[in-house]
Amino acid sequence: MSSTIAVVGAGPGLGRAIARRFGSAGHPVALVSRSQDKLEAIAASLRGEGITASVFPADVGRAWADRHAVGGGRRAWADRRDVL
Repeated sequence: MSSTIAVVGAGPGLGRAIARRFGSAGHPVALVSRSQDKLEAIAASLRGEGITASVFPADVGRAWADRHAVGGGRRAWADRRDVL
């Protein structure tokens, strides 16, 4: 089974590039950032390339949001988060 990669700050630019790199290597990616619209667009682009991508909008600067994103990741990835 491939390691699951959580990309925090997965907006356009470096976050997208990191997600694409790991996804292209066969790892499912969990995208975390504040803007759901941007995350959905990035996820759609990655999925179009055959990459498994999930979206978790959260402001990780706020403790409750961080717990929400991690909780969503647990449900989506069956408690496997190998790289953050």
